[in-house]
Amino acid sequence: MKIFYIHANSVFVGRSRGRVSKLPQATVKFGTERELVKLAANWPTSRLHDIWNALPDTQPVRRFTDRKAAVRRIWNKIQKLQPLPSPPKRLATKTDQILALLRQPSGATLQSIMTATGWQAHSVRGLISGHVVKKMGLRVKSNRCDGNRVYAIKS
Repeated sequence: MKIFYIHANSVFVGRSRGRVSKLPQATVKFGTERELVKLAANWPTSRLHDIWNALPDTQPVRRFTDRKAAVRRIWNKIQKLQPLPSPPKRLATKTDQILALLRQPSGATLQSIMTATGWQAHSVRGLISGHVVKKMGLRVKSNRCDGNRVYAIKS
């Protein structure tokens, strides 16, 4: 069974056997759609938009028809996410979150990284060029797809 964690509008997937310790404040954990519905009942709809827009391979939205549709779409989308190979001792820092997004097969759009971290575009670009490329020595490819800047770590 998969266990889902939402922190800073990013969704992480773990296995029910694993334990995640030292979760940052404001991290929510759920395992079923019903639990997600209960959690989302107290969230502003803007958070549902941010969560959806931060998921990989999604078309960004500005609004959903209603809360129920938003939660159902998010639930269906996160079912396709793969669990982490081993449970993390802590949930990702923002740098770890960006690296996870960049390691996805399709990469990540600048907008989805900004949504996941709450950073402005220049901060994301600075981290990618300064830390990821120069300090970590990873190769990052950048291209435009449907008018959006997409970054991905080259294999």
